[in-house]
Amino acid sequence: MIYKKCVFVFIFQVLILFFLTPLLADERKTVYVFPPTLIGDSSSDLGKSLDEALRKELNKLHDLVHNPTYDEATVNFFSRQSDQALDQLFYGDCRKICLDSIRNLIKKMRIDGFYHLTSNLDEETIRIQLLKVDSNEAREKTAFCEKCEIPEIASRVQKLVWQVR
Repeated sequence: MIYKKCVFVFIFQVLILFFLTPLLADERKTVYVFPPTLIGDSSSDLGKSLDEALRKELNKLHDLVHNPTYDEATVNFFSRQSDQALDQLFYGDCRKICLDSIRNLIKKMRIDGFYHLTSNLDEETIRIQLLKVDSNEAREKTAFCEKCEIPEIASRVQKLVWQVR
C-alpha cells in the first residue's frame, strides 16, 4: 500500500513538472538589430565594436535575426514609409512616425522586437543611445562617456541593453 502511494506521488510530481515547465520557462524572443548609426567623427573600429558589444549582450536575452539583406530592406521599407521616419531613426530621435514604421516592420518581418544604437561623438564626449521597440512599447536609454576608449564605450553599450530590456 505504501509502495502504491509513493508511486502515485512520484507520477503526480512528474506530471506537474511536465505541464508547468513550459509555463515557467523564460521564452526567448526573436529580435532584429539594425546596424549602429555613427554621428560625428567616428572610426569604423568604433562602429564595429559597438555592433559586436550590442549583439553579444542581446544574444544573452534574445534570438537574433541576422541576414545582411535585412539592413537594406529595412532602409527601403523606411524610405517607402516616410523620409522623416528614416531621418528620425538615424539621428536617434525616433517619434511617432518612426515608431509606427518600426512596428509595421516588426509585423512584416514576424519578429518580436527591434533594437537600434546611435552614437554621437562631439569632440571628446560620446552619447550612446539605445532604442528598443516591440509591439507594445518603445524604450530608450542614453549613456554619456567622456574621453573613453573603445572598451569602456562597449561596456556602456552592454549596460544600456540591460536597462532597456
